[in-house]
Amino acid sequence: MLGANNWAIIAGNMNGMSVGASASLATPMSVTLDPMGNVYMVDRLNHRIQFFSVDQTDGKIMVGVSGINSLNSTMLNEPYSVAL
Repeated sequence: MLGANNWAIIAGNMNGMSVGASASLATPMSVTLDPMGNVYMVDRLNHRIQFFSVDQTDGKIMVGVSGINSLNSTMLNEPYSVAL
């Protein structure tokens, strides 16, 4: 969270172990914060952009489908970055 004086893992696992689907990442590329402290993370090889709300522990898929690539309007093919 913005202004916090400690840290927290929001995705992945500090021991490198597999975790729940929303936090399992495949080549994370870019992280962007909005003014409220929400996190947007590009999960490149899962072909999705994850949204981590400041008050939630699980991410939600903003766009894309986990593990499926495409070039249509609702899917992604190895996204690289996200900007707000």
